[in-house]
Formats: sequence, C-alpha cells, structure tokens
Amino acid sequence: MEPVTAQKRALGFLTRILDSGRIPNSLLFTGDPGLGKRRAAVAFAMAANCENPPAAVGEPLFGAHGPCESCPSCKKIRSASHPDVFVVERSGAFVRIGQVRALLDALGLARHSARTRVAIFPEAAALNREAANALLKAVEEPPENTLFILIAPEASGLLPTLVSRSQEIRFTPLPEGVIRRWIQEQMPGTSVQAAALAVLSRGSLERARELSEGQGLSRRDFLADALAALPQKGPSAALALAEILAADKAQAARDLEWILLWQRDLLMARAAPARLTNADRAGEILSLARSVSTDKLLADMAAVLSCERDLACYNVNPRMALESLFLQLAKMENG
Repeated sequence: MEPVTAQKRALGFLTRILDSGRIPNSLLFTGDPGLGKRRAAVAFAMAANCENPPAAVGEPLFGAHGPCESCPSCKKIRSASHPDVFVVERSGAFVRIGQVRALLDALGLARHSARTRVAIFPEAAALNREAANALLKAVEEPPENTLFILIAPEASGLLPTLVSRSQEIRFTPLPEGVIRRWIQEQMPGTSVQAAALAVLSRGSLERARELSEGQGLSRRDFLADALAALPQKGPSAALALAEILAADKAQAARDLEWILLWQRDLLMARAAPARLTNADRAGEILSLARSVSTDKLLADMAAVLSCERDLACYNVNPRMALESLFLQLAKMENG
C-alpha cells in the first residue's frame, strides 16, 4: 500500500472537493515532511484532469474521481511534462519573485488541454516576501480554472493573508504499520529492525528513509551499548557521552527520543516482552531489566523527559543538561 493512502482524512476532504465540482483557487497542505503531501498534490492534479470516466477506474485515491493514472493526461502530470501543471521548486534557499512572475506569465496564456491548471509549491514556506506577495495577488484574482497548491509544515510559516485565502488540509503522521511495511519493502530481511525504525520515524516517511538509508540502526546500537555500560563505567563515561551528544543539538533531540524508547523497553521487558520496540535486542534488554528496579527505571525516564523539555523549551546549555541526565542514568541502584 502506498503510504499516502493512509491519509484517510486528507484524502476524504479532497474527494469531497471533487464531488462538489467546485475546485477552490488555493489549497494549503500542512504537516511534517514525509507524510505524502506532495504525492497527494500531484494525484489531485491528475484527478482534476483525468480523461477516463469513473467507471473505468479501479481503486484510486479519490474514489470514482480517479485518477486512473493511465490516460495521457495522468501520465504527463506524473512525469512532470504536462504543459498546464507547474511545480515551482525553490531556487537556492528561497522561491524567488522571478519564479512566481514566470509562472504567472505562463498562466496568462491560453490553456493547452487541462480542465484545471494546477501550480504546486512543494516548499511554500521558502517563498520570500516579494514572491509571496506576488502569489497572493494571483490567489486573490486567479486566472480562470486555476488551482494553487501550497505545501508547508505549518501554516504559521506562510504569509498570513496567503493562508487566509487558502483551504488548509492537515496531513497527520502515518501509522507505524505503514512505515514498517515500507521499510521492509525497501530493505528486505529487516523485519525486526523495521519495527524500531518505524517508531523512530514518528510517522514520517522521509525520516524513515533517512534512518533506513543512513545510520539509524548504527546510531541506536552506539547509544544502546553506551547506556548499558554507564552503571559500570560511572561518571567519566557519562560526561564523555554528554560531550558527544552535545556537539549536535538537533541530533541530540533525536537521540533522546530513542533513549526514552530504550527506557520504555526496559520497563516493559518483564511484563510484556513481546511488545518491545527494539525487539532485535530483546535478549540484552531482558537481561538489563532484571538488574534494575521499576523505581529506578521510572526515575530515569523522568530524567530523559526533563532533559528533552529543557533542550526544546529553555535556553539551557546542552552539554550541562546532558551531563545531568547521563549522571542520573549512570547511578547504581544503591547510589
């Protein structure tokens, strides 16, 4: 199953738009990266211009409205070669005024074959102020039968007046099962590891891709080995680990997410070992869990949560916050 099909609520909203026969001037797709927003935008452009009648369609994203994905129009849109469907990528750090002006010049010409021309901005938050203001004028007075689709993580990252002229559709994190199946398809033979990666992905296909193609499991294994050794190696190892993680605050935030999952697994091991996130390290987790009390595990989890909050919400020194955390995790049961 393609991950975007799991976006039932967003796809249902888009289907109702097609049902009504009244396509708005501007749609805003919001949500974290890797949730299927761009795929849905392209699919909606295909559905709005599909040449096949509903009866000829199998089980498309938008019910009887298609897209069929096999007619000439659908094929051209999918291959980014349709003359009436535009995708405006950013140039460097921004989407610039010149790109918007070029788009508006193209939209000022007669349509080639589409019923609805579509302009997709995959990174609308990258619109600089001049470009955003130029686009706003077009959204307020759009060319006939033209739809603008803006894609951004949050509406707050866009010009407020541009947001107010758009219908927002929120995309939500994908279910862990969808992410896990995608990882297994991309990396055959990794079913056990896929469960851990799916949890770490937090519902984002993009993050799942980064973890599965990058060093997601090796980073996890490094942290697992380091945490397991802390009680034996003591404060010096805790301070050294804090120094490593503090070098990259963004990575440290991701590491803390996994550390919390590791602590959860230790807590769950005795009661529900079949539900471990890091099931491929089940033997080690079960052994460690027998050597530490529930009170100690709960105190450790509270320390991780406190460190996460401090790094995310307060202007604290990352190294000092991490040192405090790992000194807590390194404490022996009687210490």
